[in-house]
Amino acid sequence: MRGSNWRRLDTTVIGLLGAFVLVSLFILSWQLARLDASYSRQAEQSAAEYGDRTQDRIRSTCKEMESIAFSKCVDEIVKATEEFQTSQRDLAAQQSMALWACAMFWTSAASLIVTAGGIVFVARTFWITQGQLDQQRDANSISIRSAIAAEKTLAASERPWIGITAEITSALKFHENNATVSINIIVKNTGKIPALYVHPHADTRAGMDGALSLLDEIVKSGLNDRQMGITLGEAIFPDEYTTREHHLIIRNDEIERATKRDDGFATSIPICATYLNPVDGMHYQTGIIYILTKASSEHPNGGLIVNPIDGDLRKDDLRLQKYILGSFAT
Repeated sequence: MRGSNWRRLDTTVIGLLGAFVLVSLFILSWQLARLDASYSRQAEQSAAEYGDRTQDRIRSTCKEMESIAFSKCVDEIVKATEEFQTSQRDLAAQQSMALWACAMFWTSAASLIVTAGGIVFVARTFWITQGQLDQQRDANSISIRSAIAAEKTLAASERPWIGITAEITSALKFHENNATVSINIIVKNTGKIPALYVHPHADTRAGMDGALSLLDEIVKSGLNDRQMGITLGEAIFPDEYTTREHHLIIRNDEIERATKRDDGFATSIPICATYLNPVDGMHYQTGIIYILTKASSEHPNGGLIVNPIDGDLRKDDLRLQKYILGSFAT
């Protein structure tokens, strides 16, 4: 049942209860007044009748007595009459007090009933109001969450988004202390507003051990540069892209460690681009990890590890593959 229906029902019940109490009090007062008047008439009638009987007693009892004895007899009869009248008045007063005490009792009981009904009504009203407040609070909370979600959705759609791809641009060459390879990093803005100070950075590590931690280091380095006020990079407008060539160095100690364990190595290349959203003034990042492997006629898409014994590898013999656990965007 809705709150308004409950209030109408409670108001009706309280109104009927109040009317019943008022009618009951009126009937009770009328009955008490009638009984009080009846008791008073009975007392007056008894007093009048006893007065007549007193005269009769005097005539019948004291008539033949001498004057002194007659006076004494009359005094005794009159005194007895006064005592009887006093007792009758006391009885009438006690009856009246008893009646009004009864009236006060029932009046108090009626007041208690009305008070209890009022308390129930107030409690019911409070409960209904509390329920309405809870519903309003829930509705407000839903509205706030919806507004926040809409704001986030709008902010996510009306901002720059940077995507990263890479391509191999040189052969993999082994030197006395390291190996080198060059890649071209392609950064494209797929969002709806320009991205400012776009700065991609890449690093390498022989093997996959520590690739994620190396990406994390690049991410932190990019954020630290922005916090220090270093704003390198360029502006990229929506649907435009820029390229930057990176010459990567793979250390010999990493190559030897990976080759000793796996009879070869695959090079992990973490890449991260940091950029500025000109609307909210926040810096965002996109990260990805590529894996440099060797291709063959049996494995044209790559996936083979590189063994330094095989010597340098041509660009066409190398492949870049995305590492599924190494991509993120903020």
